[in-house]
Amino acid sequence: MNDRVRMMRVSFLLVVSLTIGTLALLFMDTSSDKPIEFSGYSLKAHTSGVSAIKSGDVLSLARGVKPARWSEVDVEFTATRSGDLSLVAEMNGCASDEQLNYHFVICNNLGDTPDGLIQPTHRWKNQKPCLPDHSWAGEKSTVRVCVIGKKEASMTPKQKKSLENLKKGLSEGFNVR
Repeated sequence: MNDRVRMMRVSFLLVVSLTIGTLALLFMDTSSDKPIEFSGYSLKAHTSGVSAIKSGDVLSLARGVKPARWSEVDVEFTATRSGDLSLVAEMNGCASDEQLNYHFVICNNLGDTPDGLIQPTHRWKNQKPCLPDHSWAGEKSTVRVCVIGKKEASMTPKQKKSLENLKKGLSEGFNVR
């Protein structure tokens, strides 16, 4: 009987502590002027399935990289109305997001991802170059960015700002032109 009571108490305390932690994360995600949205402590990031960064966090994902590693930025468009990292990978025939031949994807206001959201790919997180293929003959020192949309004229103001901030971060941190 003692073991059963102890097990019930432990189970109850576990449920209470998980509930309090969840509520705290929800509160932090929605309560401040600068939410922790899409950081490692964000409940929203874990429940949405989106791996994302703010444009100013580009440098923090690439610690220890020599400035000469990257030289230029190449921006391409998906020629679709909406999408995200997973959809771009699927459209490019990749078995997973890790095979995508881009460093970043910038989302628009259509679909499930926030407008202007920058999604770093496996290549950027691991500082791997994009490989030339049938649709791109660039250099290994090129940072490739894929913008969701049909063309530059269709970019949302938030996408433009994110791209501008991304380029600025790359320029300041890696001397990318």
